[in-house]
Amino acid sequence: QLGKLLQERIDLFNERATAAGLLTPRYDAGFFVAVFTTNEQVSAAAMRELGVYVTPIPGAVRAAICSTPASEIPRLIEALEVGVAAAG
Repeated sequence: QLGKLLQERIDLFNERATAAGLLTPRYDAGFFVAVFTTNEQVSAAAMRELGVYVTPIPGAVRAAICSTPASEIPRLIEALEVGVAAAG
């Protein structure tokens, strides 16, 4: 039931990211999520300080939702909020 497990994470991420006002590309499948930021390096550094590791990509940071338990999605969203805010 890997598909069901991943879908649960996707749904929770989309719900929480929208509620937090995070800007994301349309996302409904896959192993990674992205959140837009004005400075991906600053965002990634701020998140590392919280113990959350993402990959900076041009204009965004990318997180592996496939390895993030559903119970940790709220923590991921909080860290993404901090990272995006740090970038300005």
